[in-house]
Amino acid sequence: MKMKKLCAYVLLFGSWGMLSAQDPQGPYEKMLTQAQLMEDYDVLYASLINYHPAPFHYTPEAEFRAFYESQREALPDSLTELKFHLVARHLIARVKCGHTFGKPSEAWYNSLKGQKILLPFEIKRAEGKIYIANTTDEDLPFSTNDELLSLDSIPIKDVLAEMAQFQERDGYTTALVEAETIRKFRTYFLFLCGIQREVLVGFKNQAGDVQETWVNNANSPLKAPVETALPGAFEVVYANDWSTYALDETQNLAYLKISSFSDRKAFKKYYAEVFEHLQQYPAAQLVLDLRNNSGGYFGNGNRLLSHLTPDPFEFNFNEPKRKVTKNKHVSMDFWNKLTRMAFSIKPSKHKIAGQKTHTFTYQPSKVLHTGKVNVITNGSTFSQAALVAAHLHEHGATFFGGETGGTESGANAMVYYDLVLPHSAIRVRIPRYQIVSNSSLGAFGYGVPVQHPLSAGLAPGEDQVLAETIRIISAGKQD
Repeated sequence: MKMKKLCAYVLLFGSWGMLSAQDPQGPYEKMLTQAQLMEDYDVLYASLINYHPAPFHYTPEAEFRAFYESQREALPDSLTELKFHLVARHLIARVKCGHTFGKPSEAWYNSLKGQKILLPFEIKRAEGKIYIANTTDEDLPFSTNDELLSLDSIPIKDVLAEMAQFQERDGYTTALVEAETIRKFRTYFLFLCGIQREVLVGFKNQAGDVQETWVNNANSPLKAPVETALPGAFEVVYANDWSTYALDETQNLAYLKISSFSDRKAFKKYYAEVFEHLQQYPAAQLVLDLRNNSGGYFGNGNRLLSHLTPDPFEFNFNEPKRKVTKNKHVSMDFWNKLTRMAFSIKPSKHKIAGQKTHTFTYQPSKVLHTGKVNVITNGSTFSQAALVAAHLHEHGATFFGGETGGTESGANAMVYYDLVLPHSAIRVRIPRYQIVSNSSLGAFGYGVPVQHPLSAGLAPGEDQVLAETIRIISAGKQD
């Protein structure tokens, strides 16, 4: 059976049967009756509209309910947990909140241990096409930078379009969707197909020859990626596992790559060292690289901003004042409860109708960079990283690369509820707070835009986006 027919099950509940390589007794083959499907789907819908801080922020309530009712009416007599997981994620995606997501049950994941479950390659997008980004150490007829054309004779663009339907996203931007379907491609293909013995891969090699070949799924790791060197005369000054700070004295450029804001201990000292060093070069332009930074601790990101903006600023968490219809399938772990309690005793600084606001105020650092700030972003710049980008956009930074995956106006995040559906045991995470960004710019529901759109190339070991960013800055053409 061809994949196009099978892909239709997501909305039409066609016959994406699990292939014979699977153990039919495994948790991933758990069948749910129509009554169980309906109960789980009802619990999911009720939980989303009761616990999420802004379930209708981007999708009007009537539209959201209509989608729920149409999917509920189409539920078949039975469905596997894995297939129902995608049905659930279609509804979750309509909330348009990148911090609200679902995943299969813990039992389903445990059933996969030791099995060959993933495609033996990952992919990348470049120059408007899809290419092989890396492979396992197995003997394969294609290699890195060969163009991927199809899977099971279905064009790769159609496969990615199927994946996009259940990928969570922020607002109306497609930036996060496009980035995450590439990053999670192997897992998402497993979600769509289940475990398969082999997949027919269509590709074009670098000599221009179009070929098809059958490949087996793998559980071996991918090859170590080629290390990317910094362009020009940059020399690394400080580095850790989440950041690199380098300086090019010949061009009076500083480069600060921050791959995550998750560090909660060393960030204060680290930023102090970086900006004390940068103060020795007051005329230097800073290139802040937030690509592939999915966010993290808000204190970390805001401490960085205190070194880059001269005025005090606020960071506000909103939660709606409303009566929540609780259900027994939703819980909150100890640390989230502790954070919620800490927020609840914090005096409210702003009075907003229908909202309770928790405000954190930050003062500018004594070690302040006053030179030009240039920021590189992409679709995987999300959550706290997108909020940092939005703040810097408000303060005149110039942007390169691609639109952020997180919206410029804010996000829903911080404290989380955990929902476990009663029959499928599918797990869903729902945030409690709505974070308001410090930007008055941007279009509603879209990410921070860039003045200089740049996309990755194919040359291994070269960061063409960074190189082009530096070329534009050095030529004085960024503004």
